[in-house]
Amino acid sequence: LVDVPIYYLSYRMMSWRILDFGANKGDGHAFPSPLDPLPASKTLLGHVAVLVLIFDFSFYCWHRALHTRTLWKYHKKHHEVKVSFSCANDHESPLELAGNILWK
Repeated sequence: LVDVPIYYLSYRMMSWRILDFGANKGDGHAFPSPLDPLPASKTLLGHVAVLVLIFDFSFYCWHRALHTRTLWKYHKKHHEVKVSFSCANDHESPLELAGNILWK
C-alpha cells in the first residue's frame, strides 16, 4: 500500500519535465512511449549520474535527520548493532523503515 502513492506521485512528477527526454515532439504526448528509441548513451549516462546524485543527497538528508534530537529515539536501535553483518541494516524501528521505503 505504501508504493501506490509513490507511483502516483512519480507519475505526476513526470509532467514537471525536470529531465527532458525529448518525448514532446509536438504530437501532444508529454511522456515517452515504450516504443520510442532510447536516448544516446551519453544522455542516458548523464541522466543516471544526475539521478544517483539526487538519490544519494536525499538519503543523506534523511539519515542526517534521523540523528536529530527528535528522531534519534527511533534511529538509535540501528546503532545498537556492534558487529557488521548483512542483516544489520534491517535492525531499525518501524518509523525508520517507513522513511527508508519512501526515500528508496
